[in-house]
Amino acid sequence: MNYIFDGLFDKDRKIYDDEFLNSYDSADTYLEIFNNALNNGENWKDVVLEIIRIWGIPEEKKGNHKSTYLISGEAFNWIRLAIRIVNSSNIEIPEDEIREFLFSGFLPNALSEDEFKSKIGDSKFKGWQNYYYGIIVEQGVIELTKINIMKEVFSTGINISDERLEIVFDEIYGNSFEVLWKDFNLNTSGVNRKYYLPKTTGESESEEFIYWLFKRRLSKSTPEVFASRVNEALKYLDNVKMNNIIRISNNSD
Repeated sequence: MNYIFDGLFDKDRKIYDDEFLNSYDSADTYLEIFNNALNNGENWKDVVLEIIRIWGIPEEKKGNHKSTYLISGEAFNWIRLAIRIVNSSNIEIPEDEIREFLFSGFLPNALSEDEFKSKIGDSKFKGWQNYYYGIIVEQGVIELTKINIMKEVFSTGINISDERLEIVFDEIYGNSFEVLWKDFNLNTSGVNRKYYLPKTTGESESEEFIYWLFKRRLSKSTPEVFASRVNEALKYLDNVKMNNIIRISNNSD
């Protein structure tokens, strides 16, 4: 897995190409293609991945709800887009098939990285790598650090508190959550936003914040320290993934 670290330290992580930035099609156009293919008897899993490959809309807004598929122009959440596509189906798809395909791991069930890359294309696969390491693995780094701190605190017999868990962000990023959040809101490049309390954060913005933290840590860490934390988080996520597979399997019985 160490080969990926060289790529993670590349400065240019943007996905500047026609796949997302110059689409003239609406979501309805892509979803119509999807449903027409299903009506013609095509395998729904293959069609979902094909629609992901040609999809050119970075986000959708409906009223106050926003679904962001491309976070910060770099990190592509293929699972969120796949759910959007599947939910548009006019043919009933068994829920157990959907769970197994989309939620048994971080890639579609039974597909290798190379197979997934060939299905969705190089650019979106690069975006997915950005999302995986920049958001999923980074969340793993935060959660694992929190678990380790809680273990240390419990071993002393002292009650845990939110204040004590604040040191999680100090430990990883060198500042408190509140300071980091304010810095993110005031200084995110190309975004005009005012600082406000974290409790008002939506899912997409939370992911954008995590990705910003990832890039901050990437810029301030030595390759050795960065790789060490990533490897620890990957081991933690492997256990989470295995537990999820077992849970899905048990629920399907």
